[in-house]
Amino acid sequence: TGVDTYNYYHFMLYIRESGIYFGSDIGFSIISYFLMGFLDNPYYPLVFFSFITNFLIVYRLWEFRKEASFSLMLLIYMALQYAYVFNIVRQFLAISIIFWGTKYIERGEYIKYTILNIIASTIHTSSLLCFSMLFVRFGYKTKKKKYRILGFGAAAIVVVVGIYAFSTNVAKYIEYFTTPSTSSIYWMVLLKVICVAIVLFANKVLSNDEFSISKNGEAVPMQRQISTLYSLGLMLSLMGMFFPFMNRIGFYFIIFEMPFWGQAIRAKTNRYIYFLFIVFIVGYKLITMYLSGTISDNLFVYH
Repeated sequence: TGVDTYNYYHFMLYIRESGIYFGSDIGFSIISYFLMGFLDNPYYPLVFFSFITNFLIVYRLWEFRKEASFSLMLLIYMALQYAYVFNIVRQFLAISIIFWGTKYIERGEYIKYTILNIIASTIHTSSLLCFSMLFVRFGYKTKKKKYRILGFGAAAIVVVVGIYAFSTNVAKYIEYFTTPSTSSIYWMVLLKVICVAIVLFANKVLSNDEFSISKNGEAVPMQRQISTLYSLGLMLSLMGMFFPFMNRIGFYFIIFEMPFWGQAIRAKTNRYIYFLFIVFIVGYKLITMYLSGTISDNLFVYH
């Protein structure tokens, strides 16, 4: 369990006794209310949320398996991000919906993505920022312009309506950008930034049509959104040194680190160096967790 389990446990009890709580993100409150009505035990909704979060993320990773190493992507997920499923339950549920939904942007199905982004925004209001993904080039080909315009228009309307409807939560999340931080340097993030920069420049990822070798033995590029969104996530996380919660905004984009490194170790050149990079990053994380003791990553043995 995570340190937030206690808070969510009591939130579920409150929902059961008092009904839907409109002071929180309404979508999460509604889902929790109905789950408590059927299950009547606070732990079961948390298990359900954990299952959905992990399923959507792993299922999305599976779709990258031709270009990226699925086993490495799972290793990175378990070592670097899995703990968040237990500690920032609402936000990571929203992240999983966004991550899974990005496949519709790849296909040019912008309305479907917009609907999923709306749903995610009712679970964690910070997901409103993910409408920006509609402006990122996805996949290998440029999609039809009319669908992009339609998606952008729908996104703009939803953002305006969302900010008005969830004004209380927006006011809360605006602190992500304004509250000064007393944190020290984020060594892990800096390490990732350096490693990613080396990959991007050494292999000219953004313009290299034969960056890596696919599972079928074909030379393929890295999809543009992977490197773009992962880099954006790292930049936002670096801002966490100045504003304490900005790294959490970055989670929506850092989720793409798994397909990034999963494909980097299949690069036509330097792949062994990139493999050492990710081994070092994962090893650094595991060692620091071990040295931190049993409460590392804010996880506890369930009793």
